[in-house]
Amino acid sequence: MKGPMGDPKQSLLGGGLVFTGAAMFGFHTTLVKMAYEVGASVFQVFFYEFLLAGSILFFIVKIGGGVSWQSVFTRGFLRVSLWGVIGGGGTALCLYLALLTLSVSLSIVLLFQYLPWVFLLEFILRKKRPSQRQWWALGLIWMGTLLAAGVSIKDWNGATVTGVALGLLSGICYGSFLFKAREFGNIGTPALRSLVMCVIISALALLGLLLGGVTIWDVPPGKLWEFWCLMGILAVVGQVIPLFSYSKGIPLIGSSLAGVIASIELPIATIVSVLILNELVAPVQWIGVVLITLAIVLANWPTVGVPTPARLRGSDRKSGC
Repeated sequence: MKGPMGDPKQSLLGGGLVFTGAAMFGFHTTLVKMAYEVGASVFQVFFYEFLLAGSILFFIVKIGGGVSWQSVFTRGFLRVSLWGVIGGGGTALCLYLALLTLSVSLSIVLLFQYLPWVFLLEFILRKKRPSQRQWWALGLIWMGTLLAAGVSIKDWNGATVTGVALGLLSGICYGSFLFKAREFGNIGTPALRSLVMCVIISALALLGLLLGGVTIWDVPPGKLWEFWCLMGILAVVGQVIPLFSYSKGIPLIGSSLAGVIASIELPIATIVSVLILNELVAPVQWIGVVLITLAIVLANWPTVGVPTPARLRGSDRKSGC
């Protein structure tokens, strides 16, 4: 495995970093479910994760130095903020709401439907038709989805139409951001872009919750320690570590190869949900997970110019938030 610079050691390092970032995302959805189990609400998880991530990122940017804080008020950062809210905020909120009624494995399967949406945007807005390899990838995704979602209604374990719709909407938000994220690589640094996104998302979330009369201050009684531990871990695992991993790793191996490695997020999320939450995943559903993973690999294999599936995190990704 050689990166753009042809240095095997650097390529190995970059691949390891991208794998680490994807693995963290695989753990992330299970941690959200665990937060629900200690009594946290969707809105508490959403708000505190971005708030704490923004606080950590502020110190990272501050310690790193060499950043022009005036640059965050430029037109470029206005675009970053807009798409950060749509991509980072929209994906997280829809996914967290979907997790109220869906299993972790099914939620991630629905999130990974982002690839057909990206292909559609490419065709409508850039007049770029999917290649033969991409058509094969779409076929594998849809076949894998039918298998991974279960073969009968009883396999869905209480899933609702609203939950499925929110899961699909999380994929649309995610794919929309990936479609635009490639334009933001020269705007500030990855850490600063991510900091701006986290601050804007948490500020808008707070405003919306206050106007809607939704309280986020009532921490579950008797579970104060568990609550704040999970919020801190979610911020680090869902934002900070993937930010570092992707921003450092992707330039070393290129976005296409990074997309191949990042597809490991789906099987890891499924495995973790089984081991920690004891979710039931039938053999036919495992086949579906494998097919979807292969589809992402096929669509992002080097020499095929499609966006990387790395989650709202890196220079070609969600940029950490």
